[in-house]
Amino acid sequence: MATLNTVFKKVYEEALAPYGFKKIKGRQPYFVRMIKDEIIHVVTVVSEPTIYPEQKEYGIYGGVATVYRPCINFDKSPKDNKWWFVSDMVMYRDLHILEGEKYGDICEHEFSYLKNNEESLMESMRNSVKATNTNLIKKLNEVVNIRACMDFFNDFSLGVLGVSDDEELGKRYESNEGLINFIVFHDFDEYMEYRNLRDEIYEKVWLHLIKSGKTKMTVESFYQMQADGEKNRQRVNGIIKEYMDNSEKHERIMKELESRRKQNIERLKFYGIEKSVNIMV
Repeated sequence: MATLNTVFKKVYEEALAPYGFKKIKGRQPYFVRMIKDEIIHVVTVVSEPTIYPEQKEYGIYGGVATVYRPCINFDKSPKDNKWWFVSDMVMYRDLHILEGEKYGDICEHEFSYLKNNEESLMESMRNSVKATNTNLIKKLNEVVNIRACMDFFNDFSLGVLGVSDDEELGKRYESNEGLINFIVFHDFDEYMEYRNLRDEIYEKVWLHLIKSGKTKMTVESFYQMQADGEKNRQRVNGIIKEYMDNSEKHERIMKELESRRKQNIERLKFYGIEKSVNIMV
């Protein structure tokens, strides 16, 4: 019987080609496209746990990366890269979280097939394409500049935006995108204006979840969580301000960004991704 990865590659190679995605060189099931020589969009598949012994489940995942992270690494399996991806189902849920989405709608973004049944797997994979195109691809189509990357990371993978003041500027975390702060924002005031706006959105979403009974967290525990994280937020803000205000340190950031860009462009060539594509909406 064909494996999940094999069927995914067979179905999605044709489905994603009109959008400019290309299967990378190597055995891992990643489809990638490059935008403006500095942004990449990724679509892949990850097997998921299931409580039903007669079936298997999987998720179609997408992600965004920039050439300004320490390392674009597609030698790792999608499961090992999963923390900077977002599933089609989670993306659908989070995009509609304030609209009171229906359970039935979310189920359309969950995918399963009968165990040891290749026909069932193929049918399920083909059926998944519609949800992927109308949700995941549609959202990725909006991420066409570094500012849009910043928004995407805040919405779906906030953890990649950490900023370190170590010697290597967080290089040991290969998917860290924190240095794009120094591309997006011209000064600390602009950065803080954006951060305050994102904090307002974050609070609005969580209070909605609490009041609608979609989480066990209380209003009090939410604000306690915010208070507990304040020290780290202040630490990060302090690092950003120092590197923005200090011309010598800022120059160090710019050199590091350029170094990462060159190295990641070469890695993308190694994976067979050399040409930017125009977004097909």
